[in-house]
Amino acid sequence: MRRGFVGVDIFFVLSGFVVARAALKISNRSDGVRFLASRWIRIFSGYWSALLLLIFVHAFGKTPLNPEHLWGSIFLTEPAHAKQWLHVAWSLTYELYFYALIGIGFSLFQRSR
Repeated sequence: MRRGFVGVDIFFVLSGFVVARAALKISNRSDGVRFLASRWIRIFSGYWSALLLLIFVHAFGKTPLNPEHLWGSIFLTEPAHAKQWLHVAWSLTYELYFYALIGIGFSLFQRSR
């Protein structure tokens, strides 16, 4: 219970339930594309704003950001929090993976219909 790690687990369970319910309303491919696009826009619009602020603060600070982690930090492709410029973004990476799985599953479901 220390430091709120249980809260993250509870959040993942609840958000998974909410997303699964929203995904059940998808009836065709265009609904699926809209679903994924709205989720990605929601995530990246807030994340990139916070990331720009972090870059600005580091530009005037004494600790530079590691350029090796540039792409993983910008596009949330690196799940390891130590390799993210904004360390709390690891959860967003897993959220994007989850949405990608929903998209793949939806595509497979549409093909088998």
